[in-house]
Amino acid sequence: MFGSDGETIASTASSLGNVSPGEAALLTQTGAANASPDIRATVDNETRTLDTKSPSFTDQVLFWKEPVPVSGTMVDAPAEQKRIQENAAQGNPVTYGNTPIIEPRGDSWYSGLFNWF
Repeated sequence: MFGSDGETIASTASSLGNVSPGEAALLTQTGAANASPDIRATVDNETRTLDTKSPSFTDQVLFWKEPVPVSGTMVDAPAEQKRIQENAAQGNPVTYGNTPIIEPRGDSWYSGLFNWF
C-alpha cells in the first residue's frame, strides 16, 4: 500500500495498537511511527533555552523606547471656559485672572500605563 510493503504496515498496525491499515500506512510513510516518545520534553527544553537568551518579543515591541516624562501643566478646560465667560460678561480681558490647572494626584497603579504611546 502506498509504496510500503504489507509486512511493514502490518507490524506498524500491531505495534501501535488500535489503528487501521490506512493509518498505519500513513504513519509508516511519514516516519511518525518511529517518532521519539519524549519529543514534547525535547521541544520544551529547546524553547526554554531560547526563552532565557533574550527579552521576549512582546517586551521588545511594547517597550521599544524609553518612557518620556510628562512635563508642563494641564489646564482644567471646564473651569477655564467658565473663567473666560465670566471675564467676557464683566468686560475684563481674556487674560485677566489665573488659569485653572489640574494638579497631578501622585502615583497610582495605572499612572504609567499610557506613557508608551
